[in-house]
Amino acid sequence: MEFNKVEDWGSLPGSLVHIRFQNMTVCAGVVDCVTNDGRILWIHPHSDVRRLVEKQHGFEAWEQVEGPRGPLLSR
Repeated sequence: MEFNKVEDWGSLPGSLVHIRFQNMTVCAGVVDCVTNDGRILWIHPHSDVRRLVEKQHGFEAWEQVEGPRGPLLSR
């Protein structure tokens, strides 16, 4: 699986992402929603409850690259 770092979190609702902190994945799942300013997102991790992630604390969002069979998730 290949992932690309996303600077504009506003484009992520519905996307499968890995949340990284200091180059380590701390959470993975589907982005539920993002604040209007793109600084905070809510993610539904696999088999866990929804979590809030704040960009200002050094978290990064890495989106899964679409494979050769088309989009991972329909938007």
